[in-house]
Amino acid sequence: MDKILLKQVELFIAFLKKLNNEDLQDLQSGSLKIDFTKRYSKDKKASFDSFTFGQYVAEIEGMQTREDCIAYLERIQLQRKDLEGILRYLGVSFTKKDKKDKLQGKIIENTIGRKLRDDAIINK
Repeated sequence: MDKILLKQVELFIAFLKKLNNEDLQDLQSGSLKIDFTKRYSKDKKASFDSFTFGQYVAEIEGMQTREDCIAYLERIQLQRKDLEGILRYLGVSFTKKDKKDKLQGKIIENTIGRKLRDDAIINK
């Protein structure tokens, strides 16, 4: 049990280390809040850091436009494996041949794009 808790604390610290200075200042001032959610991965075989990917998805889902999401993804400069992890977290398929831009597009369309389409249908 202690090893599990220690691992989660290590993951949280790794996540905090990835924040930029602006985010750290906002966190310290209280204008930025980090939420924890309990989620099971859709693929039980997946061995990835669902905590960190969940935080990225939560941040993206809080955005209002695709452009905001594109700017966010450019700012945090995720590697290909991170983008693949986010897509696994979302349960979206991708191929190894997909380029980084295509992976980012899939993330955007399966978060912001889906939200915008749903809003458009509801507000018709």
